[in-house]
Amino acid sequence: MEIAAVIATRFEPPELPPLLELLRADHVIPVIVKDVGIHPPDWSLYRLWNNGVREAIERGAEYICVMNDDVVMVSGALEWMANVLRYNQNIGVVYPNIRRRTTEGLGPIHLTYTEGT
Repeated sequence: MEIAAVIATRFEPPELPPLLELLRADHVIPVIVKDVGIHPPDWSLYRLWNNGVREAIERGAEYICVMNDDVVMVSGALEWMANVLRYNQNIGVVYPNIRRRTTEGLGPIHLTYTEGT
């Protein structure tokens, strides 16, 4: 199972190096998309993420996480979420419980269905 993490970054915050270290230790393919230069009026962060997703697919990723560059997470979280997708064919997108503290670990799989944004 190949997992990639697409991360757009402009200012490379201090959280980025430890995040990359964790991703590499978890055998996740980091795809860094640097936000550089002056932006045209139609510029969008989503365009950067889309470029990163294309690169992740080209690099063989079966599962892709699009994330910010200042994320702090638990080791194994992306594999855990990929497994939710793998074993629940009626689910197309997952995201972590942002209220759960990293000190609590991953915990049991608990799904809360969301509709809309």
